[in-house]
Amino acid sequence: MLERGRIVVQSEGNELSVAERAPVGYTALDALVRDIERPDGRRDAPVRLTRAAPRQVLDWALGVTREGTLVIGQRTYTFEPTRRDWVFTRGEILRSYPPLSEGDGWLWLVDVAVGRETSVLLSMRAPARWPVESVRVTAERRW
Repeated sequence: MLERGRIVVQSEGNELSVAERAPVGYTALDALVRDIERPDGRRDAPVRLTRAAPRQVLDWALGVTREGTLVIGQRTYTFEPTRRDWVFTRGEILRSYPPLSEGDGWLWLVDVAVGRETSVLLSMRAPARWPVESVRVTAERRW
């Protein structure tokens, strides 16, 4: 399902929301590591997975190294019922993917579990030149 430039997939009360043109905010791994460990005020993330149980929001930040490796950092926010607010729980490097060659571009295939029965394969593409400012994303729902 598409909503205003975002791909949205819902399953089992969870929701994956991905920008079709996802900005790549980092070209240096050390900057991504440093920033991902701090909350960012829950701005729109290029990739956001909202989980129903436990109530969490997982925001991804994207980085691409000079060699073309896609690095995904994740900020986790957990709903705190006593405060009735979202609390930054942790930030970490989630995964990294070497690029697959695709003509004169790079391709990264990222599998995201949206629910127990549903995953989404994200195809992220960019020209094979650095720095990468954004990736074009398409999605294929898998059961």
